Amino acid sequence: MTIKTKSQSDLLAHLVSIYVARRELVRVLKRDLLRGEREIKLEEAEILLGLFRAQTGEYPVIALDEKGFTGLRQIEAAQMLSQSQIHRRVTGLITGKYLEEKLPRRHTSAIKVRLTTKGEGVAAQYWKDYRTFASLVLQGVDASQRLAHLRVNDAIQRKIHGLSLPSSSPSEKVEPVENLLSIFAAAKAIRKAIELEVVLPEGGLSVERADVLVFLYIRGGEFTSFGEIQRNIVQSFSPSRHLISKWIAEMATDKTGLVERQPLSGNRMAAAITQEGRDVVKPILERYKNLEENLTADISKEDLRSHLRINRRISDAIQPRLKQLISAAE
Repeated sequence: MTIKTKSQSDLLAHLVSIYVARRELVRVLKRDLLRGEREIKLEEAEILLGLFRAQTGEYPVIALDEKGFTGLRQIEAAQMLSQSQIHRRVTGLITGKYLEEKLPRRHTSAIKVRLTTKGEGVAAQYWKDYRTFASLVLQGVDASQRLAHLRVNDAIQRKIHGLSLPSSSPSEKVEPVENLLSIFAAAKAIRKAIELEVVLPEGGLSVERADVLVFLYIRGGEFTSFGEIQRNIVQSFSPSRHLISKWIAEMATDKTGLVERQPLSGNRMAAAITQEGRDVVKPILERYKNLEENLTADISKEDLRSHLRINRRISDAIQPRLKQLISAAE
């Protein structure tokens, strides 16, 4: 079974290319840029980086007070994570002496945090390596294409958040790291839209489980090892083999019947989508296509081509899977 696409801006183009690029970036950031920081996960490093950029004034997304403190709500908004997720990660950073907290005078007020010297040192090195890595990945790419890439990611975010498009273009001086940062920002915004408009709660699926189901649908009914599923899904930051097994088990029960499992050699397992699973995926894919068409409707074709080209450049520079994924679906 194959998925027929109508155009280059269809199902597995712009939105999925953002997620594939992010997936490959996450692997490099965790493996190489945070190689010496065993106490810090990528999500926590992103919090430190946001505070550091606000402190230095380089592409700030968080506002600080005169003493360098900010509230958790600003961090929550910048990271697009839930209050509990931010609180848990910030608590870990405070415990590890990467952040210091400012307790409120009143019990009803929220705490504020700022970087410690230790946290600032980690963030500064992470930011330096991040910029170097971005320059290497996008070396030789024309600045006008990188500018177009930024415009597309910005337009997508603004439409999701209900903001009007800017009347003026971004600065002509575009540093490569801005393109990488914009991929993460756009991916977070699109995730919100997917939760609201594509994977509907009444369907009984989470975004991550739907992601597994869509990948198995693209595989056309072939049994695929859990390891390959783990490497190719895009909606989870870092899915463990345990989580993959758990999600598939939940979709393989007699009650759900969306996938079936099969043992492989060496104590491995594989899964394939069933007809019931295909019936569930088809409306999800249709809603996904409608979402992409809505988000990209007002963007020029030239900008969309540059956007897709740069996302592919990033993902192929790390792991050349995007072309394989698109080819499998055409």
